[in-house]
Parts: sequence; C-alpha cells; structure tokens
Amino acid sequence: MGGHGNRLHGHVGRALAAALGIVAACGARAQVAADTAAGLSLGTSVVRTGQTYSIAAGRQVGQNLFHSFRTFNLPGGETASFSGPAGIDNVIGRVTGGASSIDGTIQSTIAGASLWLINPSGIAFGPNARLDVQGSFHASTASYLKFGANGQFGMAGEPAATLTVNPTAFGFLGTPAAIALERSELKVPLGATLSLVGGDVTGVGSAASRLRLEAPGGRINLASVASPGEVTLGGAGIGVVPAPAPGSIALANAQLVTEDPSGTQAPGPIFIRSGRLTLEQSQIGTRHFLPGAGGDVAVALDGDFAMNGGFIRTASVGTGDAGSFTLRAANVTLSAGAAVVTSSFTLIGGAAAGGRAGRITVEAAGDVVLSGAGTGLFSTTGFNTSPAGETRVTARNLTVRDGAIVKTSTGGDGDAGRLTIAVNGLTISGGGQISADTEFNLSGTPGSGRGGDLSVSAAGTVDVDGTGSGIFSRTASLGRGGTVSVAAADIRVHDGGRISSESHDPAGLLGNLLGDAGSVNLSATRSIVLENDGAITTQALSAGGGIINLRAGDTLALSRSRITTSVGDGTGNGGDINIDPVFVVLNNSQILAQ
Repeated sequence: MGGHGNRLHGHVGRALAAALGIVAACGARAQVAADTAAGLSLGTSVVRTGQTYSIAAGRQVGQNLFHSFRTFNLPGGETASFSGPAGIDNVIGRVTGGASSIDGTIQSTIAGASLWLINPSGIAFGPNARLDVQGSFHASTASYLKFGANGQFGMAGEPAATLTVNPTAFGFLGTPAAIALERSELKVPLGATLSLVGGDVTGVGSAASRLRLEAPGGRINLASVASPGEVTLGGAGIGVVPAPAPGSIALANAQLVTEDPSGTQAPGPIFIRSGRLTLEQSQIGTRHFLPGAGGDVAVALDGDFAMNGGFIRTASVGTGDAGSFTLRAANVTLSAGAAVVTSSFTLIGGAAAGGRAGRITVEAAGDVVLSGAGTGLFSTTGFNTSPAGETRVTARNLTVRDGAIVKTSTGGDGDAGRLTIAVNGLTISGGGQISADTEFNLSGTPGSGRGGDLSVSAAGTVDVDGTGSGIFSRTASLGRGGTVSVAAADIRVHDGGRISSESHDPAGLLGNLLGDAGSVNLSATRSIVLENDGAITTQALSAGGGIINLRAGDTLALSRSRITTSVGDGTGNGGDINIDPVFVVLNNSQILAQ
C-alpha cells in the first residue's frame, strides 16, 4: 500500500497548497462592493455597518432577485447579509471583478429563498466560512446560469424579463476556475440543497478540525468540469451537456452528511460528478431513523477513484431502508481501512420488520484494488427480518489483498444479500476475503436469515493465494448458508487459500440448531488447480454439509491439497462431491466426503 498511499497523500497535499494559495491571494481584498459601471450595475445596495455588509435592492424578475458585485470577499468575523421582499424564491449574485475569498458568514434573511453565488474567477472558503441562509445554497465558478430552455444570466448585462423560473443549469464558456475549501463548515437548513459546481474542487480539513458540508434531510451536489459545457442538477443526479472534459475533486479530512440529527426528516442523496475523485480520511454518510427510503450516494467519474481511509456509509436504524451506493469510474482503489458500508439495524426490542440495507454497485472500466485490514465493501442487516442489499462489482480485474474484504451479511432473520463479481481476472491474497455470511447477533437469539448466494464470473483466472485468503459462505445462525459459484477459464487455490461453505458456532450457543452449509459449484473451461494446502470444502458443525460440484474442461489437479465435505456431531450428513474433468491429477492430496 505504501507507494499508492504516498501518491494519494501527495495529491491531496498539492491540492491543499492550491487551496491556501487562493485564500491568501484573495485575503487582501476584504470587501463586498456592488458593480456600479454601466452594463454591469443591477442597482445592488451594499452598506457596511461594523462587521456586517447589508445587501439590498438589486433587480427583481418574477420571484428571482439578481445582484451584481465587483468584489465579494469576507474575512473572518464579517457577514454579508442579503435582504429582500417576501416571496422571493432565488437570490442570485454574480461577481465580476476577480476571485472571492470567503472566511466569514453568508446570511440571507429572506424566508425560504435559495442563494446562488456565481464567480467565474474562483471561490475559496476559509476555516471560518459559515452559512446562515433560509434555503438552498449553490456556489459555482460558472460563466452563466441557465433558466429554462434558453434563458441565461451571465457576467454582463441585465437579467431578461423571461428569467422568472428557477435556474436549471450552470454554464461554462472557458476553462472553469477552482473552488477551494479549507476547514470550512457549510450547512443549509433542513431539507435544503448544498451545491459546489466548478473546475477542480478541493476540500481540506484536519483531524482536529474537519471540513464539513451538511444538508440535513436535504441533498449535496459536488461537480467538477474542465472545459466548456453545462452542468444540470436533476432529480436523478448531476448531468453534463454536452459532455465537457472532466475535472478533479480532492477531499481530505472532510465530512459530507445529509442525515438529520433531530430525526424529523430522512436524509437526501449525495451526488458527485467529476473526472477524478480522491478521498483521504474522509466521511460521507446518509444515516436515518425514519420510515421510507434513505439517501443514496452516487459517484459518477470519467477517471479514477481513490479512497485512503475513512468511510462512505448509508445506514438505517429502524423501519426505513438504507440508501444505495453506486460508483462508476475508470479505476478504483480503496486502501488503509477505507470502507463502503450499507447497513440496516433495528434496535433490540424494536420493530422486527426493519428496513433493507442498500445495494452496493461498483462498475469500473479498468481495475478495482482493495487493500489493507478494514478496507472493503460491506452490506449488512441485523436484528430484523429485512434482507441486506445486493453487492455487485464489475471490472476488468478485481484484487482483494492484505486483509481487505468484500462482504454481505445478516445477523437477524433477514437474508444476507446476493454478492456478484463479474470480471476478467480475480486475485485474492494476503488474507483478503470475499464472503456471504449469517452471523450470531448480540441479542443472544440466533437469527434465521439465509446466507447470501455468492457468484464469481471471470473470463480469465480466479487466483486465491495464501492463508486466510478465500471465497466463503458461512452461517452461524438457523438459516442455510448461501451457495458459492465460481466460473472462470482457470481456477487456482494455493498456499493455504480456501473456497468453502460452512456452518459454525463461534459463541458455542447454538448446539444442533445450526443451519445447513451451502453448496460450492466451480466451473473452469480449462483447469482447476489446488497446490500447497489449497482447499475446497463444505463443513457443517451439526447440520447438513453442502455439495461440491467441480467441472473442468481439461484438468483437475491437486498437489498437497484437499477437496472435502464433512459434518460434525449433529445428525446431518456430509455433502456429495461431484467432479467432471477430462483429467484428474492427485499428488499427496485427498478428495473426501464424510
């Protein structure tokens, strides 16, 4: 992991330097000043009283109120306060005279109004930046805002009389400027939207003072582009028309959350659209406690996704469903304990029919690499009857190494979700695992949920290497273990690697109540090879053992390895072993059903 971790840290470090540079460059221009020149002025009034800039007047078109600023900079401790008539839906401010540095508070006293700040020269938010607005907040380095099909409000001229609807897109005419945030805390009211749309978007915090973007019960949009085009914010996500060159988003020690701590509103979605996304020790979450669906996290990238530590979590505690996580990228790297988690739990003594855990979908045109203890993809449900979400990974190659895990599990009466891997090649090494489990829960009562089915489809080779490495279906409850199916050109299990389905009782409390182990089905168009303590097994502690089915287009070869089905002290029987290769080669090995 070391080389990749250093590269990731260096990338975020350079982004941090860029952020600080923008803040420093703008800091000297500590003022909010209205445009007064012909062709730019919209009649905006700016009056400074002490540490507060009172912003009024402007040009009203329908329910939209437009302002034009020559400069818009706020040092720490200062406030820019927008006011206007009741009934305004959108307050829209453009900045024409250079980049903005905001280290104070942006305030709006207009009930329910959304605030749009557009500066094509760049925007930097400092560690004291705060929001005190009554609606949504959108900051962008766009050249213009689009209204409806054809209306535009750009960097010059007055708003047309037709600009009475809500803005529909951010338009970029040249190479977009950056948006930078340093330890900022930007929060919108309950149910509102927070958007940052521009060129490269850089957000940096520290372990003691995180960057925080918060939209409780609302929505967060992050979008980065690097060439002319338009960015739309639709109900289903972020669109780009026509497809501009993608930019880069880098977040370090950041938090993005849409959960409502008061528990009165379910979290909304978090949408991220960029070329490249780098997350270092950052947290993205949409947990909720209410009925209904939770917020999804959707990441759409044209380039690579790299995540070093931290987590992305959608969770439900109660009867609501957790949101889903969707990632589409070129290459994906998770390391140093980076975890994507969808989970659903009902508190002990709560309603049994809790919500579903969300789906996890990872689609990569290139490679997916998961490395390091605690790193992985996890979908789990506990203490309720609802199932865990399905997990699906589609990539050219998938590598799970050094203790990383891809796992779906249940600790209650709900079934574990299905786990599907579709790749060209799969490598599991260094204690890496892919598993679908039922687990003994903390209530002291065994669940009856069934283990999820686990399916691996590889056009090339599946390679399971090393002690602790493997593909597993495990049940520690009353439910039957899931089926393990692996189809590839070649399957290699060696040096302590395992492919297995088993029932076990880690707490020693279930006795003969354990569910049956699931079956293991392996199919190779060429060969299945086990070497140096490689093993394919089904094992039932006290129930029925699962069947092993092996089919090879050419050779089944074992060297100092084993294929076994077994049952412990219960009343069940070990499963059958069915093999169908052209050739069988055994060297100090065993194939045994007992």
